[in-house]
Amino acid sequence: FEHGTYGWVFVHELGHWWQGCSGSAQNKTHYQREYDANRIAAAYWREHDPRLLRGMTAGFTRILDGAPNPVPAGQTPEEYFNANYAKLAHSADYTWFQARMVTDVSAENPPLTLADALLHSRTETK
Repeated sequence: FEHGTYGWVFVHELGHWWQGCSGSAQNKTHYQREYDANRIAAAYWREHDPRLLRGMTAGFTRILDGAPNPVPAGQTPEEYFNANYAKLAHSADYTWFQARMVTDVSAENPPLTLADALLHSRTETK
């Protein structure tokens, strides 16, 4: 709970706060906003406690390994997430999407600094 909620979720939600304050969420999809918030959280923890990031990434990898992929054949995760966001937001499948995003941002090479992640959230789309 301490690492997952107080650590990851809190910083992820601060990423959404940044998006709101900077206006960066206005022209982005649900998937892009969530991806950016996860990217910000990963960058923060990479700089402040890389061990926590590795642990969160390992946990999310276990979720992906143990849960079925909810994306129907012929659709990308981003397309399906955006088209079904209202239904997914309060479902167990939502965790699968978050897990996929966290493992993706954790594997970005080169890894972004926090400053770069904040900047990219304002300018770049996933």
